[in-house]
Amino acid sequence: MKLASILAIALMITSVGITDAAPVEPVWFPAAPGGGGCFRGPEISPHDSNVILCGNDMGGAFRTGNDGENWELLPFDQIRSVFTSGRYPHNSWCFHPSIAGRVFVGTNNGFRRSDDSGKTWSKIPPILPDSDQAPRVIQFDTKTPEIGYLVFRGERPINRVAIYKTTDSGNSWNPLSSYQLDNWEDIVNLGITYDGRQRILTLATETNLIHSHDEGQTWQPAINGLNLPQKGLKIYDLAPAGQRLYLTIHSDTDATGIYRSDDHAANWSPISGNGLYTKPEETYQYQRLATSDRFPDHIYVTFNGPRSPEPIEGAPHSNVFYSTDGGENWQPILFQHPNMDGYNITNRTWGTGEWGWAVAPFGIDMDPNDPEHVIVTTITSVFLSNDAGRTWAQVQAEEGSVESQPTGGMMMFSVWNYYFNPHNHNNHVLASTDFAGWQSRDSGQTWSYEYKGNPWHHNIYAMAFSLNDPQKRWAASSKTHDIPTWRYQEGMGTYNGGIAFSEDNGKTWSGIPSSAGLPHFSVTDIWLDPIHSNAENEVLWAAVPGHGAYRSGDSGQTWEKRINGIDEANLQVLRISGGPEGTIYAMTTINATGEQRIGGKLYSSDNEGQSWHELLSIPYVPFLTNFTIDPSDSNTLYVCAAQKTQSPHSKNGGIWKSTDKGQTWTKIHDKPTFMLAVHPEKPNELLMVSWEFMGDGIHHSSDGGHTWEKIRNYPFWRALQIIFDPMNADIVYVTNFGGGVYKANCSELWSTSDKLQQP
Repeated sequence: MKLASILAIALMITSVGITDAAPVEPVWFPAAPGGGGCFRGPEISPHDSNVILCGNDMGGAFRTGNDGENWELLPFDQIRSVFTSGRYPHNSWCFHPSIAGRVFVGTNNGFRRSDDSGKTWSKIPPILPDSDQAPRVIQFDTKTPEIGYLVFRGERPINRVAIYKTTDSGNSWNPLSSYQLDNWEDIVNLGITYDGRQRILTLATETNLIHSHDEGQTWQPAINGLNLPQKGLKIYDLAPAGQRLYLTIHSDTDATGIYRSDDHAANWSPISGNGLYTKPEETYQYQRLATSDRFPDHIYVTFNGPRSPEPIEGAPHSNVFYSTDGGENWQPILFQHPNMDGYNITNRTWGTGEWGWAVAPFGIDMDPNDPEHVIVTTITSVFLSNDAGRTWAQVQAEEGSVESQPTGGMMMFSVWNYYFNPHNHNNHVLASTDFAGWQSRDSGQTWSYEYKGNPWHHNIYAMAFSLNDPQKRWAASSKTHDIPTWRYQEGMGTYNGGIAFSEDNGKTWSGIPSSAGLPHFSVTDIWLDPIHSNAENEVLWAAVPGHGAYRSGDSGQTWEKRINGIDEANLQVLRISGGPEGTIYAMTTINATGEQRIGGKLYSSDNEGQSWHELLSIPYVPFLTNFTIDPSDSNTLYVCAAQKTQSPHSKNGGIWKSTDKGQTWTKIHDKPTFMLAVHPEKPNELLMVSWEFMGDGIHHSSDGGHTWEKIRNYPFWRALQIIFDPMNADIVYVTNFGGGVYKANCSELWSTSDKLQQP
C-alpha cells in the first residue's frame, strides 16, 4: 500500500506592517521515515469506512479519508493529545451514530467536536463546574441516537466519577449522576443495552464493574460469574455489542480471561472457546476488544503474551484472535514477523521484523458495518485488513525496508537534530530517539537504519563529523530518551550512555571505553572544535549532564574533564559549542533533585576550558534549553529557556539576547522557548521553537526578535531544532519531539521581511 506524503495546508497570515495581501505560509513536507512510535486508539467511521482516526503516545492525531492510503496530521491547535495513554479508555473517538460527520473526542486540552468527519475541530465549553477536564468516555445510544453520555474521571484525590447526558445529539449536556469509587482510577468504557424498553448502563473502571437500571441514579456491582483474581478485579476492556457485552479481565500475577454477558451484565460467562491460547503457567493477557452492534457475534481480541526475538515453543504465533460465533471458536489472524508460519503482512517497511517475535497491539477497531474491515496498532506499526485478517497491510510508513526506507508516512519519530555531512551534502543524518542510526545518501529521499555496534544505540542526541577523515563521525548517545524534558529532569547524571564513533561513514559503530576518561553516562551534545584541531588530532567537546564538560585533543581517544569555574552544585552541562574566534560556550540546565531546583547557566572559556566564566544566570528561570551564536556576528548570542515544570501556565521561560558576547543581556521574548535559529545570511531573520502551552510550533521574527508571528500551518506542536540547509538557506528543516522532521522553502518569509525593510 503506497502512502502519499502528509502535507500541511498552506494558510494565509497577516504579518506586522504589511498592508497588501499577506504572503502564503511555507508548505511543509515530511523529511523523515514514518512510524517509530506507539499508535493508539484507532476508530473507523460508521458513516464512511474510508475515514479512520488514530492517536498515539507522543501527542497529535492522524486522519485518513481513503482507508490508510495517506494520512494527515490534525491541526495541533485543535487536537493536541487524545486520551489514549496507558490502557484506557476503550477508545477515545466517538462518531455520532446517525449524524454523518459528527465526532467527539476527549483531549488533554479540552473536549472537542468535529462536524466534518474529523478534518477540523472546535472546543466545547467546559462542562464540569470549575474544571476544563474532558470526558474519558463518550458513548451514544445507537437505538436512540440523540441520547449520549459522558464519563468524567475525578481528579486526584477525589475518586468520584461524574456522568453527563445529552438528549439532543451532543448540542448540550446536563449532569446525570455520580458514583464514588473505592480508589482513584481510570475509566474503561460505558456499555448501553436494553431490557425491553428499559435502558441499562454498565460502567467499567479499572477495578470496578457496576450497572444501573435507573439512568445512573443508583448503581450495583455487576461481577456475578467473574473468576476474580486473588488480588482483585482488573478490567482491561469492556465492549458493547447490541444487547451483548464482552469483557476482558486480568492481573499481573493471576487469572486472565474473556467474558460475555447476554443479560445486561447481570451475569457473566467465561469464554474459553476453541482456538484461544490457554497455558496457566505462562504470563499472558487478553486485552483490547473490537465488535459492533450490527455484528455482535463477530469479536476480535488482542493478546499480550511471551515476548522473544525468536519463537517460543508452545507460545502463540499471533497477537490477535477472531471469532464469528460470539467466542465459541477462535482463529489467530495477525502474524507480524517474517519468520512466522502464516506470515500475512503484504508489504514491508523498515519496521518489519525489527521488534522480535510477538509485539502486542495497543489498539484495535472493527468497522461497525463490515466485520472484515479491521485496524490494529502496535508500538511501531498500523495494520489494516479488509478480509478479516487473512492479509494485512502496514500503513504507517511508505513501502520500504531497513536498507531503503522512503521518506513519508505517519510521522512519529523524536528527532533531536538533523545533520548534513560536510563532505557530502547528499548524506543527511538524524539524531533520534529509540531508533537511532538513520542516514540518507540521496538528500533525504530514502533512509537506512544503521546502528550496529553502538552500545547505546537507543538514543543519539547530537553528532560531530571529522574535518580530516570523510569516513569518521561521533555520536552523543544514551540509553535514556527525552533528556532534559520534564519527565527526565530528575536523574540526569545517572543515566547510562557515552560517545560512539564510526570509521566507515556510519555503517558500523564502536563505543569509546570508560578507560579513555569519559564516563559511561548519557551524553547530550558533542562538538568538534575547528579552531584548535589540526590534521593529526581533532579536538572534541562533550556535554555530560550531571558530570560536566569533557575535552579530547586526540580525536576522541582520550578525554579530560574540564569544569573549573562551573558551579559544582549544578554540573548538568546540556549544550556545548564555540565561536569562530575560538571562544567555547557551555550551558547547564536545571538540576532537579527532590524539591531542590538549581538553575542553569551559560559559561564561556577563552582558554580551551582551562577555566570558565559565568555569562548568564537568570533568577527563577532554571530550565535553560539552548544557546545560539549568530553565524553573521559571533558577538551576538541568544539563550532560550522553557518552563521549569510541566504546567502549561508557567511563564518563566523566554529568550535573552546579548550583542556584546554575553556581557549584557536583554530579554526579547517572555514565553517558554526551546531554541532559536538565526538565518545564516540575514541576521534579523529569526525562527524559534515555542514551548508555550507545552508546545506552540514555530514562530518567526523579521526584526531581530522585537516582534514575533506564529507560522500557523506548521503541522506539529512540539518542535525541537531548526536547521538551515547549508547549500540553500531558504530550505528549513524542523525536528520534533514525537513528530518526525518537516522541511519547507521559507523564501516567502524572507521576501516579506525584505518588503518591510524597504523605505
